[in-house]
Amino acid sequence: MLIMGNKQKIQSLIDKKIRIMSSISSIETSLQTENAKNRSKRNKTNIDGWVATKKALESKLLGMNATIKALMMVTAEQGDNIKKVLKLKDEQIANIPAMGG
Repeated sequence: MLIMGNKQKIQSLIDKKIRIMSSISSIETSLQTENAKNRSKRNKTNIDGWVATKKALESKLLGMNATIKALMMVTAEQGDNIKKVLKLKDEQIANIPAMGG
């Protein structure tokens, strides 16, 4: 069913989002450590790389948030459509004349 597939996609994205947030946290810790050290050229290169990686991960998080919201909206809409179809079927069943009538 589409809804179950969407729910699995949403959960998968949330799991990935948690891993990315953990990576960002690790980068922030590394940046704090490197900033406390002296400012050698190698150190500056590390910091620049981590900052760029952090920005890329944060950008990816924004995209994932948008995807999760879109999937949740589609899933809710599908759920509403299924409810409408089920209600319609119930109404059709209720309107079938009794047998032997």
